[in-house]
Amino acid sequence: MAAANLAPSQNAQNHNGGQKGGEEKVTVSTAEPLKVQADVPKDWRDKLNWFLTAILVAIGGLGVLYARSTLKVINAQLTEIVAAGKQTDKMVAHAGKQAEASSLSVQAFIQSERAWVMETIKFPNEIPRRTPPNLGIILSVVFNIENVGKQPALIRNIQTRFHTYRRRLPDEPEYVPMSYAPDVRIGPYGRLLIPGKPWAIETFLEDGLLEDATVDGINEGWEYLYVYGRITYDSAGLKCVNQFCYTWNPLRGLSFEGDKPGFRKDGPAEYNKHT
Repeated sequence: MAAANLAPSQNAQNHNGGQKGGEEKVTVSTAEPLKVQADVPKDWRDKLNWFLTAILVAIGGLGVLYARSTLKVINAQLTEIVAAGKQTDKMVAHAGKQAEASSLSVQAFIQSERAWVMETIKFPNEIPRRTPPNLGIILSVVFNIENVGKQPALIRNIQTRFHTYRRRLPDEPEYVPMSYAPDVRIGPYGRLLIPGKPWAIETFLEDGLLEDATVDGINEGWEYLYVYGRITYDSAGLKCVNQFCYTWNPLRGLSFEGDKPGFRKDGPAEYNKHT
């Protein structure tokens, strides 16, 4: 192997000797190419290649193992997220149930404190006939309207009807203006009804006074006498309604001791409800 000619200058040789102003000069001669001859046996080269390949395979395997472990971690995190989501749904559902329970408690409290406007009916034990001395009498029913709740009730409207009918009432009630109850004066702002202060209203028969034949038909059961009404009122922020219906019961046939003919609660479901 040919050696490279290195020729350092005299100044460079004496640089450490204390000369001033000298400049180091180095000349590199590359007249011949630099050759490195590695005399390595072939079997060693094969072993070296195998070793390097094995290292690459090992590195790749470690990468796969790392990727798989990362995937497992991601899947575990997704499972936790899903579980957390389900838990959140359960928490939301539980909170919803608690809110619903609280709402029901509040509603129950309001219902216990609100006004409840009820009615009681006053009418003779028998139907007056259009015979003397009742010839000039107009038949009527008196309702006592009373607030049996704890809070005042603001009466908004009262509608009643009192009339005869040849058959059972239709399913839906039909009310008329209070032309047959001239004493009812509510006004545009309502009428306050406080607990313990009942209010009597009178409802007049649309037929005036009943003929004797009509009274006989009612007592025999082939004609009916109805009185029904609807009271709307406000209380404790609620819109409330009391609907009621009474039918004359002549007590034909078997009856309990002490029972007398008179009006009884009756009629279709839409005529009798309280909200």
